[in-house]
Amino acid sequence: MTIRVELTPETEARLIAEARAKGVPLEKVAEQLLSEALYGLSLSQRQMSVEEFHRMLAAIAEGSERLPDLPTESFSRESFYEDRLDGRDAVPRRAEFWNACTRPVDRNGYGLSPQDTDRRARLFEEKLQLLPDSLAVHELWRRLLVTHSVSGVQVHDARLVAAMLVHGVKHILTFNDKDFARYTDIEAVHPHSVPRI
Repeated sequence: MTIRVELTPETEARLIAEARAKGVPLEKVAEQLLSEALYGLSLSQRQMSVEEFHRMLAAIAEGSERLPDLPTESFSRESFYEDRLDGRDAVPRRAEFWNACTRPVDRNGYGLSPQDTDRRARLFEEKLQLLPDSLAVHELWRRLLVTHSVSGVQVHDARLVAAMLVHGVKHILTFNDKDFARYTDIEAVHPHSVPRI
């Protein structure tokens, strides 16, 4: 079947960028995206209810009562990036969970084993849709950096926002909700504002 679709210039640019990044014809990328949209989401990747979300968080936190309490300042932006401020590329954000879980307690981590961290990671990987990085994300990220005059470690937040916008994600759960205030197309939600059941 052939379908004719009028695209906005932004959508067209993102589609072209994705095709270039993958090295495949534009039509093939459009077909893949349509197939993913129609069939790619498993039942576990559908939108969760608030109750399901809280159950998932409880499962991830299972056993955390044995973990040391870290002071709030341990979760500063600097504590997450202090060992990567030497000009090297930062570890992709997906790795931050693994990083914080396996980092020693004396370095503001939880000191968990890779096996325990793997078990916890699988809990949310089964429930959440992991979105791919792409050239479209990169190009939008670069525009956000200039548009919003982003510098320093906040470039990582801009990268998250770019991925969210490319993939149509509207909310992010973060302790750094104020750092996202400049981005009006998304809403940053502080964990303390999530209603308890």
